[in-house]
Amino acid sequence: MNDPRHANLARLLVTHSLDLQPGENCLIQALDVPLEMVLALVRAVFDAGANPVVNMTSERIQREIAAGASDGIWC
Repeated sequence: MNDPRHANLARLLVTHSLDLQPGENCLIQALDVPLEMVLALVRAVFDAGANPVVNMTSERIQREIAAGASDGIWC
């Protein structure tokens, strides 16, 4: 479901807070951020003529990986 607040916030972040310019690269590092918000950010970055790069992760998934990993995997 598209929430217009996601698009509004994404546009504000990209145009005002970041002042992205055409051709710039923008890393969106999303830790437990709703998918719809990340998609809104990607769209806003493209609308600014910039290039989005996305890294999404989840704290719950990271905890499960850490809990299930053996000591040897971290060496």
